[in-house]
Formats: sequence, structure tokens, C-alpha cells
Amino acid sequence: MSAAKETAVSIVREFRRVPPLRAAFERTDPLRRMRRLVQSGLIDAHFYAAQLGEVSISVADAARHYVTSGQYAGLSINPLLDDRTLRRRHGGGDRPPAYEYLWSRSWDSPVSPLWDVLEYAHRHPQALDHPAGPVGHAWEQWLKEPDLLLPTSNEDSASAADIIELHRSAGAEWGSADALRHRRDASPHFTGRESMGSWPDSLPRPMVSIVMPTWNRAGKLRASVESALAQTWGAWELIIVDDGSWDDTAVLSGLLAERDPRIVYMPRPHEGVGAARNAGIDVAKGAFITFLDSDNEWEPHFLENMMVGMREHHAEVAFATIEIDRGAEPFYREAPATSEALELGNVVDLNTLVTTAEALRSVGGFDTRLARAVDYDLVLRLAKDHVIHHIPILGAIYRDREDDPERISVAQPFGWNTLVRQRNLVDLESAREREMAAGTTLVIMLTNHDALLEEKLLELQTLASRPDLTMRLAMIAPTPSEWMLGKSAERRVPGMTAQLFPQEEPYGYVVARTLADADRENFVVIEPSARFTADAAEALIDASASGTRRVVAPLRLHDDGTVATAGATFAKRSAPPMQFLSRHPVEDVARLGPELKVPAVSGRTFGIATRDLLEIGGLDPLLFNEYEIPAMCVALLAKNQEFEFVTLTEVRMRLADLASDFAPIDPVGTSQAIRSVTAAVTPTRLSELYGQLGLEVSHLIGSSTTDGENGTRQQNHLHPVVVRSRSTVIVDGVELPRLRWALRIAAPAFPIGGTWGDTHFARSLAAGLESLGQEVVVDHHDVDSRPTAYLDDVTLVIRGLDRVEPVTGGVSMLWIISHPDQVSRTEAAAFDRVFAASISWSTQVSARWGLPVAPLLQCTDPGVFYPSEEPRREDLVFVGKSRGVARPAVVYPVQADIPVRVFGAEWDGILPDGYVEAEYIENARLGKLYGRAGAVLNDHWNDMRDQGFISNRLFDVVSAGGRVLSDDVSGIREIFGNAVVTYSSPIELVELLRRGPDDLFPPEEQLREHAARIATDHSFRARARVLLDAAIDQLAGSSVTKDPDT
Repeated sequence: MSAAKETAVSIVREFRRVPPLRAAFERTDPLRRMRRLVQSGLIDAHFYAAQLGEVSISVADAARHYVTSGQYAGLSINPLLDDRTLRRRHGGGDRPPAYEYLWSRSWDSPVSPLWDVLEYAHRHPQALDHPAGPVGHAWEQWLKEPDLLLPTSNEDSASAADIIELHRSAGAEWGSADALRHRRDASPHFTGRESMGSWPDSLPRPMVSIVMPTWNRAGKLRASVESALAQTWGAWELIIVDDGSWDDTAVLSGLLAERDPRIVYMPRPHEGVGAARNAGIDVAKGAFITFLDSDNEWEPHFLENMMVGMREHHAEVAFATIEIDRGAEPFYREAPATSEALELGNVVDLNTLVTTAEALRSVGGFDTRLARAVDYDLVLRLAKDHVIHHIPILGAIYRDREDDPERISVAQPFGWNTLVRQRNLVDLESAREREMAAGTTLVIMLTNHDALLEEKLLELQTLASRPDLTMRLAMIAPTPSEWMLGKSAERRVPGMTAQLFPQEEPYGYVVARTLADADRENFVVIEPSARFTADAAEALIDASASGTRRVVAPLRLHDDGTVATAGATFAKRSAPPMQFLSRHPVEDVARLGPELKVPAVSGRTFGIATRDLLEIGGLDPLLFNEYEIPAMCVALLAKNQEFEFVTLTEVRMRLADLASDFAPIDPVGTSQAIRSVTAAVTPTRLSELYGQLGLEVSHLIGSSTTDGENGTRQQNHLHPVVVRSRSTVIVDGVELPRLRWALRIAAPAFPIGGTWGDTHFARSLAAGLESLGQEVVVDHHDVDSRPTAYLDDVTLVIRGLDRVEPVTGGVSMLWIISHPDQVSRTEAAAFDRVFAASISWSTQVSARWGLPVAPLLQCTDPGVFYPSEEPRREDLVFVGKSRGVARPAVVYPVQADIPVRVFGAEWDGILPDGYVEAEYIENARLGKLYGRAGAVLNDHWNDMRDQGFISNRLFDVVSAGGRVLSDDVSGIREIFGNAVVTYSSPIELVELLRRGPDDLFPPEEQLREHAARIATDHSFRARARVLLDAAIDQLAGSSVTKDPDT
């Protein structure tokens, strides 16, 4: 951009800040954005039209659509620009991402996962001067040079033509499906014709039989009949089928029949709307049959228009547009009834359907086994043998009133619609007859706006080497960018196929669709919200392949690390299943072994033999809301009592909070359906199941759910209230109470917090307490208030950088291991006992606060940190992050050209290349790294050094037989002897290192003596014993730390 243009842009931006002018500018924003996009030359009109399901569009119209609506649907203006990638930096405002990228000249931000625009700009510096930046330059170059190569993120190159073709073809697929979805939507505008013309006078008019079922709708019946009487087509008969009404329907129908001989009244016992319609069909005399519900009304020319239109199209089955009256503005349903449209749902309203009597009777009329969606079922069966024509006239008005107590939807589960779709559209019978190959069909369900999509695809890519695996991406209502990612993975990963579901679908229906295509002996499904690793997926796959008559599921965890469900139990017959150990800490489940047999698995991730699932017809389509899998287990057990259901407690998947996950559907109807499923189950022996953990079920409590459709409340959940039984253990010949400890730490749950030092510290302390016969759980920072915390006897907060509140009614203890300046008297006074990892600081604050703070130094885990028999190396080692600063213990030796092996992250820009050996090293490998190093470098936070808090790294290194150079902290010499050499400044550190470690430290025999002493006196088990004694004293009513005024 020229200097003059830069100045002009700056002036405009300043003017926009003036309030009176800002509003005027904003009114012109859309037009200016459209012009800027057109001028960029980046709009690929053909590509944009394909995303709309259209053949063509002008560049100007594409710009207008993108600015006003396309940006919100995630459309892209160019196949080199990816909307999902752009939104990471340019989303969230009202400006379209592509426009924001161009306007802000963000040439340093990524634009697509398929090519590396930054590397492209590096290779082509002139691209930065292009008005549309590197993307504009690359687009122009490709138009001139079809063989252009673009750099990719993996330091390779890819054909620009291949990238563009992939984006275009994926966009076209998505656009075609999305256009179909939109065409099915009711429109506020009627686009049809007023009339189809007149019936020829020379031709006889065929008889039309009108079947009108009714049940206790005397108040609405007359209006519907009057609309039939008003028809301009006079060759009809009206059969009023009274399905056992007890109101005035019989009287009114009799009067109407007396008024017009074409009206026939047919009373019958109450058997449902399908049976009523079939009874009318049986006595119908017309060559054509149509239906009019007793609460709807036809337009006067409806029958005549239909007869004329059907004659014109030689149609045996046809329907008209219907007006939907919801009490406000009318909507019109007029989508064509193509097979593709009917796959997504019904578009034919029965009140405007006209068929020949022969066509209707050939499909057997209505299925009386269905309690709902009988019209959709009929339409689907008619569509198999006939083209269903849309006659583009307004046929009827449908009164859609949610407050009508006689609506079928109030009384019957919504799942009947899913059942009808599944039965007519999903061919499980062919799948049963198919020869299955060895191995597993892995179905990964993905919903839109999943922030973990790229992470999941990367994990799946590592499974591609398995020859026994077929992977199917079931992508439910994806954005165009997400679908492109799926298609890219399909091309890149052997054995992977992406399947597009253009609209939100019930879980069971997606399972059925993918099951119908299954080609291997085993079938595994991973739900959208599950955050999984390749190792976890592989463990689930292998477990599912271990034999038939077995269903496996992972341990599902909430995002805070607590258990979502470890399986399902059945407290009693005709009741929804209960989640086993929901909201318990994961340690409770781990105590039950790697394979936990449960009455039923639960959740939406599972593995099963393919034929076992096919044998029961897939999942029950009447069920939603995570009742599908427990019900599947009930059905399997009914087939064969040898089935077993297993939760794999070491295969753990955390549930992400996805806004687009399967939404709750029809809670009341689903509750009714699951009660029917569990009517004959054998109730779970809860005492045996919970007794394995020393827990007893005190009682069950119920909760209720409000059905948003009609406001009714119905109990649909039971929850167990459990209590712990008290016990004692013998440790070192002493009887001790077996207490339940909750260790609360500031580290987040796995996977982020799995590498944190706080997590390793807590696990080692837990092992120390467990060696004393204690029961221990670890609560990470994410756990705000665990509902099962009332079971804990002791809460121990391990205080690091962040404050963590105690959440128990038992003993509360605080152990301050670092950052003492962050701890206040108010915080400490909330605990029964307070400990600190500094002798001097404990003495000082006890006097200052008037609260007893006992010293309890940091420690080590001798099971990890112990002397090795390997020879000592000559290297210098530092383990730790940079903390965002140039830590002197590392930087000064490096500047002095002294080699240091650094293990840790965030050193970019601080250390030269080649010094950081790895950003992370597993805790289990640290012992050997520390113990045999020439020396380990160490430093402390300023407040820890000043207040006498000695780092646990010193304990670990010395316990491993290692040698440490550390900044000086009070107490180091007394604890570690000459195994730790201290320095007073970075300059002194460099001087010591130049002398060489061998001149600074004692011989190996003495180092081993130090190691043995630290392992004995300063182990986690030793600290655990101090904490246990304090808890026992506190429970016995000994002195307290808590401020009596708090």
C-alpha cells in the first residue's frame, strides 16, 4: 500500500471514531464490504454458487450474499480461503472473515489447513505487495500456471489445482445437500399458482373419496366438513370415521349426513387414527382417495386443481402446498417430494395428498402398529413404487397449535418419526446377509463447530496403518469448512470415508445408517463429545474384537475429570436406568479393575460384534437422551443371557462441552419409552455393585424433567445416595482408621494437567497414603464442587500458585508447597490444619497470624527417583519451562558457552537453537536423567528462595543419587549435605561450572548415602504419615487451626 493510501485509510479510521459520523459510516458498511471483496479479485463465482446449490451466480451477487448471509453459514469466497481457519483470528465480529482478512491486511495469519500461506509469502516476497496479499497473488499465479505448487504445513508441497479441486468438489457436495435441506423448510411466501385450470367438460369427473377420521373433536368438525362441502369439484363422498368419540361427534355427524347424501358417518371402537383411516379406505367407492383431518380445512378449488393437475402429469400420487397457521404469520410447505427430500423428513401433508385407490390399497393403507408418523410411513411406502408429484396450488390450512391437548404429539414419543425413517430408508436386512471381513468398522461421529475436529482427525490418521480397520466419519450438519476437512481426510487416510448428514439427526438414526454400511465383524462408535487419543480408540477397538456376546465401552469422564458414567444400573422395573458412579472421582472406578462388568454400558461410545447389533435391528429408534445404549443391552440380554457388558476403566474419554452435540429430545416421550423397555428387567443388586467400593446405597432420590412442548413434568431420573462404611487397617503393627482423602490441586485435569508437576506430586502423595491403608482421590482445579465430596473424611489442598477452596464437611488441611506470598491469613484460617514446606516461614507466620502453621517440607518418590548402576555422564541438565523470563540458571551458562541440555517449553527467543532437547520429558524418565547427569541446574522463584521453600527437584535429584547446583535457600546444607552445591549469583554459578562438577561434589559412595537418607526421611510415605497422624488427631477433637472467629 502506498504512503498516500495509508494516510487516507488512517484518516477514514479517525473519522469513524466521531460518534455522529460513525452511524453514517456503518450504514454504508455492507456496500463498502461488497465493493472491497469484488475489487480483490478473489471471488470465485462458480465455487460460491456451488456452495449455494446453484449452477451460477454473478461476482456482485456472490459478494452481496456473502456479506449479508453467507458468512454466517460459513461459506467461503475462494477455494484458497478456508472459513474455519480465518475465523480463528478474524471471527467474532460483524465483519465477514474474508473481508476482515483483506481489510486488516493480515498477511501473517493462516488462511487454510491445506496450504501454508506464510511459507508461500516467504518464497514469494512480492506477494506481500499484492492488493489481496499472498492469497491474491497465489490465485492469480494459479490462473496463469495451472501446475502451480503451494507449500504445506508439513514442509512439503501440494498442487494448487488439487487443493482447489478438493475445496470446490466438497463445497458442491455440501451446497447440494444444504440446498435440499433449505427447500424442505416452510417458507413465508407462497410461490405456486392460483389455479391449474378447469376439468374438460367432455370428460366424466372421477369420484374422490374423502376419509375424515375424528375423535372427540365435535367443536372443530363442522368447519372441516364445510370446507369439503364448498369444493368446486362435486364428485366426492365424505366418510366420517368416528374413532370411538364420547363427545357430540355422533350427533353432529348424523346431522351433517342428513344434510348431504354424499356424507357417510361411520362409528367404530377406538383403535387409533391409522385403523380409523383404513376403515374409511375399505368402504371408499372413489377411483381416488384423499384425507382431511377433522381440524383442518381445504381451499374451495383444492379437489378440482388436484384432479386437473394429476391428469396433466398422469400422476397416481400427488399433493398440494399447505398453509401452516401457527397463530402469527402463515408459512407454506411446498417442497418437492423427491426421494432425497423424503430421506430428511416428510414434506407431504396428508391433508393435501391424493392417490388413486389402487395405488393406496397396493401398499396396504396405514400401518396400525405405529402410534405416530403414520402419514410419513405411508408416503415413504408410496414413494417406493410411484413418483409423488407436487401440484403447485394452495390446498389446505393446517392449524398447528401446540396447546391442543388432543394432538398426537402430546401423547406419543417423537421417536416414531425416527422409527419410520429407519424402517423405510435403512436397509439392515442386506447388512445381515453381507459377508463381513475380519476387523472393525470404526464410526466417528462429528457435529458442527467442534473445536477438536483437527485434533481428532490427526489421532485417526495414526490408526490408518491398521489393515483390519474401516473408518467412517459421520459428519452431522457440518459447516462447509468442516466437510472439506472430512473429504481431505478421506483422500489422505487409507480406509477412511466421510459421510454427510446435512441436518441434525438423532443418535440412533446415525448409528443405523452407518451400521447398514458396516463391512467388518466388529462395530465401534465414538460419540461427538468424546475427546479421544489414538491409543484409547485402539484399546476400544481391540476390546470389541475379543469375542461375540460382549459389549464394551470406555470410562466417560466429565471435562473436570470426574466420572460421567461407568455404566448403567436398573434400580427397579419400569424405571429409567441410573448412571453408575456418576460424579465420583476416577479413582473410585479404578479400584474396580481394568474391566468392570456392569448391568449395562451407557453413554454413546461403545463396541460390539456387528452381527449382534444387526440381530436386534440396531438401536431402539423410540429412545433418545442416552437411553439408547442401556436399552440395547436389555434387548441383547433378552436374546441371550450370556451377554456381558464391560466398562474399560483404563480406556478413558473426556466429554467436551459441544454446543452442537445431540440435543435432548422429547424427555417425557423418551421416559415413557424407556419405562416400557425396562418393564421386565431384573433389578440390579446395588448392594453388591457398590459394596465393592465399601459403599452402601442409603436410598434413591428422583428428579423430574419438564417437557418444553407441553409443560408437563414427569420423573425420569433416579439417583443413589451412597454412604461409606467405616473400617480400620493394620500398618506396621498399628491399627489405623481407613480414611478417604481428597487431594485438591491447582492443575487442570488430563490431558492438559497430566504433565504438570502438581499432578505428579499429588499422585505420589496418594501412593504414600495408600501404602498406609488410606483411600485417596485427586480433585483437579476444574472440580469446583464435586457432589460426592460428602464421602471424603479429609480434604488436603496442595497449595501452589493458585488458591483452591476446601469442599468437605470433614477435616480440611492446607499444605503450602510454593508461592507463600500468595497465601493470606484469611485463606489459611478456613482450614483445620495448615502445613508449609518451609521451617522459617512456618515459624514467622504462626507468630504473625496467631494460627499454628506446622513445617512439612517437600519430598520425593523413591519409586521413581533412585540411584542407577549406569556410569555418570558429564552433561549439565536443566528441566523446566522458561516461565516467560530468561532464567539466569540457564541463560548465564549458555552465554558463557557452557553446554546445557534443556528439557522444557517456552524457550523460543530466549535460547539459541539446539539447546532445548525436548519440550517435555516423562516423569518416569527423570530419575535416570537426574541421577547420572554430570550435574543438575536448579533455581527457585524469588519468594520461595526468600521464604525458605526448597524445591522438590532437590529432593528428587539427590534421592536419585544425583548432584545439584542450586541458588541458596535456607536449610539446603542441613538437609542435603554436600550433594547440593549452592551459588549466590549467576556469575558464581558460571565460575563453579568452569571448575567442573567432579571438583565440586563428593564421591559416589557418599552420594548414595545421601540418596538413601533422603529416600527414607523425606519420602512421600513419610510425609503421608505426618498428615495421617494430624487427621486422626483432628478427628479425635485435638487442637484446631481454624480461627474461632471465622
